[in-house]
Amino acid sequence: MKRPMLGLLGLLLCASPLLAAEPTSFSEATRPPYVTPPVKSTNGKALADMKAKVEKEWDGIVFNKDGKPVTYLVTLETDKGDIEIEFFPQDAPNHVRSFIALADAGFFDGLNFHRTIPNFVIQGGCPKGDGSGGPGYCLKPEFNQRPHTRGALSMARAAPTDSAGSQFFVCHGDPRFLDGKYTVFGQVKNGMDVVDQIVGQPTAPGDRPLNPVKIKKATVTKN
Repeated sequence: MKRPMLGLLGLLLCASPLLAAEPTSFSEATRPPYVTPPVKSTNGKALADMKAKVEKEWDGIVFNKDGKPVTYLVTLETDKGDIEIEFFPQDAPNHVRSFIALADAGFFDGLNFHRTIPNFVIQGGCPKGDGSGGPGYCLKPEFNQRPHTRGALSMARAAPTDSAGSQFFVCHGDPRFLDGKYTVFGQVKNGMDVVDQIVGQPTAPGDRPLNPVKIKKATVTKN
């Protein structure tokens, strides 16, 4: 059986070596996008403004202060309920920073889960709503030993390993064949029942939901 593929339109399964993760500045952690981003997201927000907010907030997202860990949670409020996400900054600090900064900037608000496959993943975070868009920058990979198991949060990308942007996926099954090829940077802490509901929606060809579930609001909590 041919395995599903997920990238910006579908993830492309490309073998590549594991890379060590180190927290870096925005300019060091990113590269220009491979695809020109839309001027505005489907939620009506200007992408240039969103990117500027991410850059401004980047260095302020720290995971240790005065020798004590700083933790973050992001809650995705959806039509079907809330999904609460916790992160792995020790494994993928720049992916965590990017996701938190995008959430705090309101980037995800109003976007939908544009691709759902039972026992595989639900995918969201596309500003165009069709799997072809990004935030105006790409993240360099932070491949690590975290497995793609049920509830894992990972970053979608195209063929180049440094093409991840804002599109993310939550594993509904255990697609371990993605391990080491995509950056796992968090996991669902609460709300897998919501993921189950989202993946259970009827779809059209291309795994596109007929009535996509929307992220009403993404809220960042810092502890």
